[in-house]
Amino acid sequence: MQQLEESTPVEVDAAVRDLWSRALDVVRGELNELVFKTWFHDTEPLGLVGTDILVSVSNTWGRDWLKNRYSGLLSAALSQMSGHAMGVQFVVRQAPGTIDQQPAAVEETFPARDEDLAPQISEPASDAGISPRDPGASSDLSMRYTFDRFVAGDSNRLAYQCALAVAETPVFKYNPLFMYGGSGLGKTHLLQAIGNYIITYYPHLKVRYVDAQHMVDDFTDAIRSKSMDSFRRRYRENDVLLVDDVQALISKKETQEEFFRTFKVLSGGNKQIVLTSDRPPYELETLHERLISRFNHGMIADINPPELETRVAILKKKVEAEGGAAVPNDVLTLIAERASANVRELEGALIRVRAYAVLTPDRTITVELARDVLKGMFPDRATRPISVHTIQNEVCKFFAIPMTDLVSNKRSQNIVFPRQIAMYLSRELTDLSLPRIGAEFGGRDHTTVIHANAKITHLLTERREVLNQIQTLTNSIRQKS
Repeated sequence: MQQLEESTPVEVDAAVRDLWSRALDVVRGELNELVFKTWFHDTEPLGLVGTDILVSVSNTWGRDWLKNRYSGLLSAALSQMSGHAMGVQFVVRQAPGTIDQQPAAVEETFPARDEDLAPQISEPASDAGISPRDPGASSDLSMRYTFDRFVAGDSNRLAYQCALAVAETPVFKYNPLFMYGGSGLGKTHLLQAIGNYIITYYPHLKVRYVDAQHMVDDFTDAIRSKSMDSFRRRYRENDVLLVDDVQALISKKETQEEFFRTFKVLSGGNKQIVLTSDRPPYELETLHERLISRFNHGMIADINPPELETRVAILKKKVEAEGGAAVPNDVLTLIAERASANVRELEGALIRVRAYAVLTPDRTITVELARDVLKGMFPDRATRPISVHTIQNEVCKFFAIPMTDLVSNKRSQNIVFPRQIAMYLSRELTDLSLPRIGAEFGGRDHTTVIHANAKITHLLTERREVLNQIQTLTNSIRQKS
């Protein structure tokens, strides 16, 4: 092979093209074919910059992804093929046959940092969901859930690593992937992070995220309206199917049968399936053996309550993300010690402590203030689980409204506000999923519960009376339990 000399970019000659082609053959052997075609098929060598080869790609996210994830592998392959140390630099093609060759356009490659491993996605305008990036993207994915916002620790590291592996190489790693753990531990976060990652970096793949309870309701509606063909297309014509809280299929024999057929179609078509549950497959009572066998065929990863260090890290990340007043480390540690059940409880405790400080004149966030707030939230661990019915009863008594109005379709303010309070407390104090909570309030959609939770969380930091009402109701509900 002709010796490659150090120079500025020059017209591409046969030696450079040959070197790049042989380096790609090495890379192809290290990756599965889908990943290789996705990221390397449109790369084009331009010439040499010193001992680096200059390569053009078609867009910025492809450039960034190659730079952050594959520069080391490419440099090793190039060095192996050329016989001396080489690197790689990337630029974006600006038009067919042209490239901006100004020095500022050249992107030097460095090893990927941890914070570069997940896509940076902007905040949504609403918590209810996001606008799909393409016609196949699921509108139920929330952009709040990304890998860079997930705090991994010993309690959840296996699930995190498996979820990231599936997102990076759908189908080829773990299929199906089954993640299980208690409520509020991050299963939905990881499941939606997979979806957001794939529709960002694999925009040609069709992704659907669905809560299993919603699937049950959808199936029932399809039978009633005689639209089963539409139902089947909706769930089977996907490259990636993400099903949350699959335990909702228990005792739903007809839905289980339909889901089993959908599972077979997707699996047989080399499509990715990821599921979450509050328990492992062998504890899913009355679920059909064929489904349990399918679940066990893939990768099973558990998520446990986070240990103290991870809980403190979660709180720090939330404080950094939200901004506002700083929270001392000793306060974060106190919150983490008291709120040990799950992440939802942890974040709820932080919200209340910060809200109390904001709404109390001349009060800074101290350990003493945090103790005052938390003693109402965690007096003693309840001896039995808190039910939505208990929450509804206490809210109705507090606001002097009948239960029938609370779960009705009435939209007057004296009903809507208590209903939002009750939904917020149901989300904070129970282990139920969003669709299950919505079902307890007159069959409402899960987005209504999300809106109620966001509304009350916002009011906690603006109106002292709302904070007092939440504190009082929490105490009475825990006493009843």
